[in-house]
Amino acid sequence: MHLTIKGRNIELTPALKQYASEKLGKVTKLFDQIIEITAILSVEKNPSISNNQIAEVNIILKKGTIQAKEASENMYASIDLLVDKIERQLRKHKTKLISKVKTSGTSIREMSVEETAIAETEAEENLGEDIVRIDIVNEEETV
Repeated sequence: MHLTIKGRNIELTPALKQYASEKLGKVTKLFDQIIEITAILSVEKNPSISNNQIAEVNIILKKGTIQAKEASENMYASIDLLVDKIERQLRKHKTKLISKVKTSGTSIREMSVEETAIAETEAEENLGEDIVRIDIVNEEETV
């Protein structure tokens, strides 16, 4: 995985670079198919824009890309909001891949460990939703 952090209209301090790399590094633990992450931190010079601290990210995966953009009054807050958005998008992408694996008939052994854990938790969550009503009939009474 390759991580690139760029700055536009802002001087990237070592603290800001380290904060962004730590937060984006946590995202890589969610999904193991990330090839490259490019983050762009920028500041809008227009004084009429209140949320002028902008954080953008482009994540290249083995199957597709994910992009997100967040803005706030503080760059650290923008990075936090961006990481939350990316985590949601990665989870959604991952569940889509898992559902495709389930419908295509791929065995569980071919799935990664994280994908199987997510599939099991989804199955447990949906367990009670599928059962509407169960009727128990005694065969002795019906004979």
